[in-house]
Amino acid sequence: MTKALPWDDIPSDTAQVEAEVDRMLAEIDRSLRRMDEAEREFDLLALETDSILKTLTMPRHVETALQRRQASS
Repeated sequence: MTKALPWDDIPSDTAQVEAEVDRMLAEIDRSLRRMDEAEREFDLLALETDSILKTLTMPRHVETALQRRQASS
């Protein structure tokens, strides 16, 4: 018995190959959309976390002074 070669699984029918390529491209597209959504969620959580940390670690009068200094720069 001979060992199967990698290209033995490739269909010879062009339409079948195109359908498989389309399926793979659709899966890649879905994955990229999920990654984009996850990145947006991460960014929102990072902003929320940053805001919470600022209110926990920086007294309001210090934050106000920093904002004034940044505005005048």
